[in-house]
Amino acid sequence: MDPARTVTLTTSDGVAIAGDYWPADGAGIAYVVAHGFTGSRSIPRVRRISTQLAGTGATVLAFDFRGHGGSGGYSTVGDIARFADALTSHKLLSPASTELLITGKVAFGPGIRYAFGFADARDKNGNGWVGHGGGAPGMNGDLRIYPKSGYVVAVLSNFDPPAAQRISDYLDPRLPTS
Repeated sequence: MDPARTVTLTTSDGVAIAGDYWPADGAGIAYVVAHGFTGSRSIPRVRRISTQLAGTGATVLAFDFRGHGGSGGYSTVGDIARFADALTSHKLLSPASTELLITGKVAFGPGIRYAFGFADARDKNGNGWVGHGGGAPGMNGDLRIYPKSGYVVAVLSNFDPPAAQRISDYLDPRLPTS
């Protein structure tokens, strides 16, 4: 397997997004590897899964989100809300791939299953949310998408975790389910 190529993607507003790219020989499966909220494409667990996926012959792109690792810029609540809109309106992935991405696969906590980078807290009727949150000392964020009702909760905080999750938890039972 060839080593990764370092690539730079440029957002529509001119921010450089750093990435590592393993091209495959020919057509086939492609993976986009996204790190956790405070991570980078260079941390060992992200690098390990990226190289293992590339070793299967797949094309792999691992990138640093805006404001993380080698990428420039920062994220705003508006950026996170636009991401949620692009995901749910299938501008990023097909409907089938979106469902695969957000549908929980393994138990993650009471009433929550873990999907591919997303927590899935929906009940059997589809009520509830899918999302991702995390943080480190001095910063915390939480995104919850309510697919059935169309609501999105995006919270960023300059406080230690779980500040953002507490706000999301407060709003959760107050939002309409459909």
